[in-house]
Amino acid sequence: MSGIGFVGVLISVLGFGSNFVPLKRIEIGDGVFFQFIMCNAIFMTSIPVLLIQNFPKMHGLAMLGGFLWCTGNMLCPIAIRFIGMGLGLLVWGCVSMIMGWASGRFGLFGLKKQEVSDPLMNTVGMVVAILGLLVFLQVKTNDLDGKAAAQDHGEVFHPLVGDSESGPGVAVTDATLFSDRKLAQKRASGDRDDDVQLSPNTKRVVGLVCAVVAGIFFGCNFDPAQYVIDHEYDGDDDPLNYVFAHFTGILVTSWGYTMLYCLYKAYKGQRPFIPHDVMVPGTISGVLWGIAQVFWFFANGSLGFAVTFPIISCGPGFIGSLWGIFLFKEISGTRNFALLGLAAVIMIPALVVVGLSK
Repeated sequence: MSGIGFVGVLISVLGFGSNFVPLKRIEIGDGVFFQFIMCNAIFMTSIPVLLIQNFPKMHGLAMLGGFLWCTGNMLCPIAIRFIGMGLGLLVWGCVSMIMGWASGRFGLFGLKKQEVSDPLMNTVGMVVAILGLLVFLQVKTNDLDGKAAAQDHGEVFHPLVGDSESGPGVAVTDATLFSDRKLAQKRASGDRDDDVQLSPNTKRVVGLVCAVVAGIFFGCNFDPAQYVIDHEYDGDDDPLNYVFAHFTGILVTSWGYTMLYCLYKAYKGQRPFIPHDVMVPGTISGVLWGIAQVFWFFANGSLGFAVTFPIISCGPGFIGSLWGIFLFKEISGTRNFALLGLAAVIMIPALVVVGLSK
């Protein structure tokens, strides 16, 4: 059974590491419309699961997990805006990994403890994986096309830390904040929109709080479904029975935030940024993310949070790096390759240790 669970982990890693590839050259502005399209596509991937599982009982509590993920996703642009992509990724990535791992390992929030054969090995692998993540996030990318386009429009170019390196928790990238030309021009002219009155220290505090809260929500997004499994079925129920409710929570929350965004824009006398060319890539991205999340549910049932969270939190970054090296040619230089190699030397053995601890 554990072997099948690792197949689910592998599919999740591949999906989360690839789901932003269709959006690489697409301008997604402030990202709200993109997340709306993506979340609708995510919901569609739950329908085949609903049919295959023969319409299991829908538990309202499981929808809370979708709310947590979508809310965390909406907080990420604020964190990036105030503290930057690199620090934001580091904070919410580590917090998410630790929260998800600890939820299962120690039975947080009323969950039953998920035992592993070797707790020490599991803990050591987790800690070393975090150290590897710290190294991995030092790799810089060179988006030459984006830089040229920004210079053509008199904008400041912000290099991406990595489109697919944000991990499974996130549906936004650095492009979400900085590919909107109007926003970049406003910033270049000194107009900082709603954060104009915030001091640098306040911005940093707000950004860090948003990143930490986003990480907590990402790390706990499976907990509501697992709580139902533990308390109504004594831990013996198929996690796939909760996919539809979880994804419905994502859809409903996304609709709510999008409506609030449109009302806010109307109040400010502004038009929402709705790029037509994000429809198809956003849908493909959502489908890939949805499939990856489905297999994460599947893997949780076989391996538990203490094994799946460290591996699936770290693995997609390496897949994204491969896309960056071989397809987009955005990772180059001796320093970057050395850092990638060092991160691999640290993280791969650590994740193998986590897997063996089961």
